Amino acid sequence: MNTLTLNTFAQIATQIDLPRTKSLVIQFWAAHKEPLLYEQLEKAFALRGISTCFIDFSPESINAKTQNGTFDLSDVEKTIIASSETFLDVMAVTPQQLMQLLPEVHQTAFRPFIRSHFSEIMRSEKPLLQLRLPTESFAEMAEMSLEAYETLWHELSNIDYELLKNECMSEIERLSQTQSVTIKSGEEGSLSLSYQGREWYSDHGNGDFPAGEVYIAVLEDSANGDFITGKIKWDGTWYDQARLSFTNGRLIHSEPKAIYEQLKAIDPSALVIAEFGLGLNPKATSYTGYALFDEKQAGTCHIALGTNQYFGGANEAPVHFDFITTPSVLNYK
Repeated sequence: MNTLTLNTFAQIATQIDLPRTKSLVIQFWAAHKEPLLYEQLEKAFALRGISTCFIDFSPESINAKTQNGTFDLSDVEKTIIASSETFLDVMAVTPQQLMQLLPEVHQTAFRPFIRSHFSEIMRSEKPLLQLRLPTESFAEMAEMSLEAYETLWHELSNIDYELLKNECMSEIERLSQTQSVTIKSGEEGSLSLSYQGREWYSDHGNGDFPAGEVYIAVLEDSANGDFITGKIKWDGTWYDQARLSFTNGRLIHSEPKAIYEQLKAIDPSALVIAEFGLGLNPKATSYTGYALFDEKQAGTCHIALGTNQYFGGANEAPVHFDFITTPSVLNYK
């Protein structure tokens, strides 16, 4: 791991929002261990009075803990998880990508563990932060070169997190006085949706990285009209824009048709409106085709389809897809 990435991680660790956290479990998902990263993170959090414990989810570790077709953590690791106040996922690969590095018999053992493990974390309501490393795996997922991905990752990550937090909190204070929004996008797009009774969330360095958005779970039957995206990459193809058409909260048509058809093929729940959010990262300034970056653009808004159960919604789905636009008007009520 290069020095620039290590230094960026150290900066993130010193600034991210961890109120009242004294113990932190860092879950590391990678093809192999990264001792220098462990050391850098441990030092950075120690300066804040936060003790850290690492749980290694590498193929070597998983294979060693898989016995008789069953994967389980050690008793020490279970105690660490039970006593920790906050979780931080540091990922060189996603858990799903990691699965492909395991022998098939160990995949079968590890899969149910992942499901139950994350379900338990969600039920515990302990904070879970997720930080992706700039790796070939994530660059490939974003359909970018590693060099381009690294450059953008560093740019979006090296920000003033305290300033971002203040801006996010100010936005939530303003938006909490509203119950619905009509999004004007493209030349003729107009989508109305409601989030009445739902809670706004801030991602200012206390959730997913790169950080920089406020978001809310939309009432699942409330979206009506058309949403016109900005430049978008779908299934490897670039489109100048896409049109998503909704009736009573459900996607009924898209241009290109592939968006609707692919989501419908996954599960009917993937067609349900899930989220409305605003991008606030000052360093995110252009469309990349990768929603994790694009949804953080200052001046943009986004909607999502699929699951929203983990932030106050009622739709359970196997996927969550974000769609971003630069709106001409946002009419709040």
